[in-house]
Amino acid sequence: MTCRIDLKQTNYKTIDFEFLSSKHFDEGETIYKRYIQHKQFDSVFPIFREEWDIATIFGYYHKDKLVAWSAYYEFPSKKTVHADQFAWDYENPNLKLGYKSIRSECAYYKAKGFEYLVLGDTDMYKQELQGYEIITLDSKSAFDS
Repeated sequence: MTCRIDLKQTNYKTIDFEFLSSKHFDEGETIYKRYIQHKQFDSVFPIFREEWDIATIFGYYHKDKLVAWSAYYEFPSKKTVHADQFAWDYENPNLKLGYKSIRSECAYYKAKGFEYLVLGDTDMYKQELQGYEIITLDSKSAFDS
């Protein structure tokens, strides 16, 4: 099953971030490798430098060092964004960047007039987010243009 966030039902605030591009890819790839090792994923999806000039990449810094990033694809015709990938180096777990970044990105996209943020699989932590819903054939704007 696939889930999304109905941004109209959210009330989050943004945290500090910077937009990244392919010039940040090497740093981002290093963080991604640390992330998949930390999570002990059996299978991983590769990331590509070219994506960093096509997608919207949010970068999160701690003490002037890039420590996490999120990649999104925007679909204005459906007022929808798709969360593609998140990665964090986990050097300082107290930052709670996984928790904070997704809420910040909801606030950012809501302010830009988007209505939905597609998150992919229905993992348990996603169900805690305001506006959480499973996408079905009956979901508003899931299939209309």
